Amino acid sequence: MRAFDMNIDLARINSELGRNAEGLVDWAIGLGQPAIVTTNFRPFEAVILHMVARAKPDVPVVWMDNGYNTEATYRFADEVTKLLGLDLHIYLPRRSRAHREAVEGPTPALDDPRHAAFTEEVKLEPFARALRETARPTPAQRDLIRGSSCRRR
Repeated sequence: MRAFDMNIDLARINSELGRNAEGLVDWAIGLGQPAIVTTNFRPFEAVILHMVARAKPDVPVVWMDNGYNTEATYRFADEVTKLLGLDLHIYLPRRSRAHREAVEGPTPALDDPRHAAFTEEVKLEPFARALRETARPTPAQRDLIRGSSCRRR
């Protein structure tokens, strides 16, 4: 496996493959680096998951199940996982939804000061754990991920 090239010309790749989703997936898999795909199992996710599964069937698929999905989402996740033979890795918050709501109350609104802690608990911490356990990124990739995560918060 070759070292991760931090000098990838993303502007060039985007101009060449930005409208070619399958080409972009093939390019990313072709880098020869450990790959994962994350999903929230919304309806259009099946297309992306299908492309990745065709390109590299053993790519780990990471789902941060925050406990707030609909019944339809859980049924869809099971159906797509079976249909595509996904290597699904489910990451949950350390506390269940019932436990969190019993102690903290209902989900805080976006403008509630408690929302940042809620987001950390149900989204960011499970995602960080998934990356540590599943992706095994190189030190350079970890630095890139950290910088990206800071901008998303």
